[in-house]
Formats: sequence, C-alpha cells, structure tokens
Amino acid sequence: MYRIDGLGELLTDYDTFVIDLWGVMHHGGQILPEAKALIEAIGRAGKLHMFLSNAPRRTDVVKRQLVERGLHEEAAQYVHTSGEEGWQFLKRNPANWTRGFVFEPAGGAAEMYEDLSFEWSKDLNEADFALVVGVPMETPNLDGYRERLAAMAKKGMPMVCVNPDLWVRVGDTLRICAGLVAQLYERDYGGQAIYFGKPHNAVYQTVLARTGASDLSRVLAVGDLVETDVRGGHGAGFATCLIEGGVLATRLGFGPGARARDVDLQAEFDKHQVTPNFVSPLFRL
Repeated sequence: MYRIDGLGELLTDYDTFVIDLWGVMHHGGQILPEAKALIEAIGRAGKLHMFLSNAPRRTDVVKRQLVERGLHEEAAQYVHTSGEEGWQFLKRNPANWTRGFVFEPAGGAAEMYEDLSFEWSKDLNEADFALVVGVPMETPNLDGYRERLAAMAKKGMPMVCVNPDLWVRVGDTLRICAGLVAQLYERDYGGQAIYFGKPHNAVYQTVLARTGASDLSRVLAVGDLVETDVRGGHGAGFATCLIEGGVLATRLGFGPGARARDVDLQAEFDKHQVTPNFVSPLFRL
C-alpha cells in the first residue's frame, strides 16, 4: 500500500480507470469539484474511464443523474451499474421464474421492475424469488425483516440482490444497503442470495468488454469500500486505489480530506483480507 495525495501522479501509469460513484464522485449531492477536475484530467491525458456503481438502478437513469449532479454529459456516458447487470439477468430469466416478490419496494427505482415478464406479488408465499433493491434510508437495523427472511428460507426462495453494498455514506451518517439484507439472509437463515455488482467478477468482465482494455496491469479500480471496490478490483486483476473520504471516513470518524491512521487501515485490510495498491484521501488530482 502506498499513500498518495491524489491520483494525478498515476495518470502515466494506467490507461483505464474504473471508478466508483457514491463516496468517490459525490456523497449523495452534487459532483465534488475535485472529482470533476480529475475526470477532465483523465480525458485530457487520453485515458479511458468507466464509472462502475453498485447503484440498484438502470444505467440510463444513473447517466441522467450524473448530468443533473453537475458532470459533463460526455463524461457521464461511460457507466455500468449493478442494477443494470441484475436487470439483464432477470430479463434473460434463466431460472424460468414466473412470479417475483419485491422484498423492499423502492418507489424511486421503478425501472428495475419494468419490461420484465414476471408477475409481482405482495405475498412471498406465491413467489418464485425475491428481489431486494434497497432499504429505506430511515431503517435503523434489520430486525423488522427477520420474519420475512425466515419465511423465505423455509420456502427455499432465492434472493436476487442488485446492490451488494453493505453501507453507504449519506452526509455524516452510514445507511444500510441491500447487501446487508442478503448477507443476513445467507448467514442467519441459510438462504441463497444471487448478487450482481462489485465485488463479483461478472460485472468486471462487462467493464472490460465495454472499454476494450486488454492489459490488466494498466487498469486501476478506484472506490471507497475495501470489501467491494478493492476486493472486486483485486479479484479482476486490476490495481486498486482506496478513497479514504467515503464510507471509511464515517466509519472511523475522521473528516473530509483527512487521513486514517495506519493501524485503522490495516485493521480494515486484515478484516477483508485484501490490501489496495494505493490510498488517497479524496478522488482528486
């Protein structure tokens, strides 16, 4: 692990940058100015970038959101999401399911249910599978979900998770993500979860196909989560850079632009058994 002040010094070493969104490019609001400047610098250097997000949304929706958040339209075209990966799987429907149960309805992500061949039931006993898109922001813990999870496990119902993230930083608070629901289902109830997005390898193969990158030693994955961004990038054969100023800053209690203590970073790496090549306080030049 090498501590760096910004990614400008890496522009000559890598040709393709695979970049997380929430926690790197923004924290739920406008695109961070320093992140926008770095994206522009990547373009000027003749390098490629691809935003790879565990957002449970279709790709076109996230592209529009990036423009609304202040990113130039051209730069916002290079996006792939876990939601898109999961939706494409459901569209193919290799398991021949006929009826789905939306574990936690998400009104803002209605496109995840559209143009699919399933009937959607409010009764999980009638369904072949469950889809977990997200968790309401105000949810303090998952205790209220245990009864449904136990019933699903008893029925042997698979859960499709289109956001493997466990936590997201919103302001100065950590909020529960869908991945924590799927993890609980597997760990406490022996259920089957089918994940789409980071750190699972299939999503990286999609990125490589779209970017045309062939020399993996020239690809850098950037994100704020060790367990998804660093682990996934490492597993795909990329170099990785951890941004400290996202979830980690909230989890460890330090401010924007500050640095984590070496001992705290090492504890994170030991916990997840993976170490990034680089650590930067922010996604900046």
